[in-house]
Amino acid sequence: MNERTKEMKSNQLAEWLETHSSDRVVLNELMRIYIGDRNVDAMLSTLEVWLTRNPGDTEIEAALADLRQQLSQTDTAAVDSP
Repeated sequence: MNERTKEMKSNQLAEWLETHSSDRVVLNELMRIYIGDRNVDAMLSTLEVWLTRNPGDTEIEAALADLRQQLSQTDTAAVDSP
């Protein structure tokens, strides 16, 4: 899939998620695209919005906490390296 097609697909999925805020299949597909693109900002934002709309989703809460921890460790390693 080329970059333009991926961008269009992710935009369509994000729009769908806006109106179908508990569609886990769409969330999973968006995360797959964002992970492949290494789009951390989009991952964080999407997961945060998901949790505001689906506050009892402990699996996503754990995934977001793991992502934040990994980012924190990466930031710390970058600062500590010469």
